Amino acid sequence: MATLVAPFAGDTSHLGHRRASRFARWLTDAGYDISIICSGDCTIHGASVVSIRDPLGVWPASGKSTPAATRGPAKGGRGIARRVLVPDPSIGWALRVCCSRAARALAARSSVLISTGPPESPHVCASFLARTAGIPHVMDYRDGWLDEPLKQEIRSSGLRRTIEGLLEAWVVSRATAITVTSDEWGTELTGRYASVHTRVHTLTNVIPANFLPAESQGEAGAPPRLLYAGRLSGSRSTQSLLSILEREAAATTKPWEVVFMGDLSESELTEIGRFRDAVAEFGWTVLHQSACDYQSALAAIAQADGLLLLSASHAAIPSKLFDYLATGRPILCLAHPDSAVWRLCRDLTQVWLTDISAGISTVGFCSQLNMNRRKQPPLELTEARVAERFVNLVEGIRNDSQLARSTPGLGRRQARPTS
Repeated sequence: MATLVAPFAGDTSHLGHRRASRFARWLTDAGYDISIICSGDCTIHGASVVSIRDPLGVWPASGKSTPAATRGPAKGGRGIARRVLVPDPSIGWALRVCCSRAARALAARSSVLISTGPPESPHVCASFLARTAGIPHVMDYRDGWLDEPLKQEIRSSGLRRTIEGLLEAWVVSRATAITVTSDEWGTELTGRYASVHTRVHTLTNVIPANFLPAESQGEAGAPPRLLYAGRLSGSRSTQSLLSILEREAAATTKPWEVVFMGDLSESELTEIGRFRDAVAEFGWTVLHQSACDYQSALAAIAQADGLLLLSASHAAIPSKLFDYLATGRPILCLAHPDSAVWRLCRDLTQVWLTDISAGISTVGFCSQLNMNRRKQPPLELTEARVAERFVNLVEGIRNDSQLARSTPGLGRRQARPTS
């Protein structure tokens, strides 16, 4: 039996739910009995559930989380909790899990424990449960902990970074295996903890299975559509994208429609308003659509004629890139040439790569779009391939007692950052 620790499991509005759900489905299909330790109501692929209520209400019993670990400035009690609680406000839930007889009994019956984050608190309690039960712990990093941190507290406080660094070292040193979503995340992690390099495995997100979008079926005479899904990131990067689109508008002979889909901040909406005014003279239309559920978002992405991606990160690969690739539609992607996104996309004919730091692009993306030709997604990023790698990793850990119990001294000392 495998046990998954994820407070957000069952909360379909949380990005981490999708990855946790896939893990559960893949292992179930491989013949494992799956149990999930979460905070609220959860129904995932027949898995048995131990629901432990969060004493702070970060993860309500309803399964809909509060934005305690999201971007942006924190206010009121939520802000105090983020500043005071280490590594994050989910630590209250994690400590309750550690004290739960049901959770400890479940760990004792399991052959492997898997935690996924952010938030990072699930890694802490999973490490404790795994060590108490004497079973291996697979630690899944969807994003970095100290690398490119989303938390303002780590970015602005050297003391907070030091404290969380000690906590990360404690958990990492005890993990049997660590999965990361890009090679770049792995490089940054092993740069701090060289001793764990053999335990770090890249497990990307996946192109959605069984997603076969229909051909774009816009109204007769309607302009072709470009779509950007999700939030924009950083005024400088946003301006690079909008400047390129302005030049595209000036160079094209027919009007286009540009749709920004997602919950955007006031500053982002202001930027888009300026862009709308700038391209209006060329007959272009700029629209904003509110965020919607995942399946509705996939449907909107599939109906676009071209897709827009902006990635200012070095190591992160936005999950929406995999949704974009599933459609086979052309993608205009702004990224840094040394980034994980650039490396992933550089050999894909579906993606039109542009250096985000240069802020310029050869005009022609819109004029060269082939509306009726869809690219096949790369096989190595399909769900079947990634699932196979994940199941093989878990099976190897479960079946190889030497790996699960190797270097026993490592569990009693911290992995020290390399100089």
